[in-house]
Amino acid sequence: MLSPNLLIALCSLAAVLVGKTSAFQNSIGMCKQNAFLPQTADSGRTSLSVSSTAMNDSINDTMNEYNFMKKYQESLLLGPPHDQSTLTTTSQHEIPPPPITITAIPEPATSTTIGSQQQQKQQVHSITSMQELISVMNGQRNLHDDQLTVIKFYADYCKLCQRAGIQMKRLVTEFPTVDFTKIEQNTLTAPAADTLRALGVTKFPWVQIYRHGNCVASFSTGPSHMFMKRVRDTVTMCLERSPEAWQEFEQEFASNMAENAATRQKLMAYLDSSHPQSNMGA
Repeated sequence: MLSPNLLIALCSLAAVLVGKTSAFQNSIGMCKQNAFLPQTADSGRTSLSVSSTAMNDSINDTMNEYNFMKKYQESLLLGPPHDQSTLTTTSQHEIPPPPITITAIPEPATSTTIGSQQQQKQQVHSITSMQELISVMNGQRNLHDDQLTVIKFYADYCKLCQRAGIQMKRLVTEFPTVDFTKIEQNTLTAPAADTLRALGVTKFPWVQIYRHGNCVASFSTGPSHMFMKRVRDTVTMCLERSPEAWQEFEQEFASNMAENAATRQKLMAYLDSSHPQSNMGA
């Protein structure tokens, strides 16, 4: 047998959990009515027994409804459960992202040609024969009439010449419009010493500069640490010389240039007479 106060407390708890204000008021009213009914010896027990059974049913219904609402709210917050098979199937049917294509900017069509031309200009040309030497002196390698040609005379045994060769490569980069060449003494015709003296070369390393087929500079570079400065200063002076200044220079040193040109003609005549087939193939 449940006491009226206990029934009222249970009804209050059920109503608060569910949040049903109307159910709570109905339960309170029913409990009060059953609690204060006049009791008789026989009918009092029967009325309380019936009221207790009805109250238990109401509490069970209320709790069932509360549990249902709680599960429903959890399902809204959490969403449907996902097992491994569901995740795998979903990932297989996802639309893959579009591929990212990186387009390289094409280089100009002339970049390769320009690069190869610069590489060719930035090399010291090696003269391999006496015929080629005279041809270079006459300006046959020049790309234009005013181009300067620098010729370095050297010997393999000369340590100063080896150091000067490294500095000459730097000058090629510094003066890309100038034709830098070199010739080793063993390339000259025998006797090589007489040929060198005839051209004005007395020691190694020695540099000559030609313009329009005329020798406009001929000097010893001295120690290796002076090679760069002397060659650079002379080349710069020639490049900066105006046409009027060149005309005055050629008039002042006409005899020297004529003597050098006559020596080259004698050497060419000697080569023609001693090596006619070699000259024809050159």
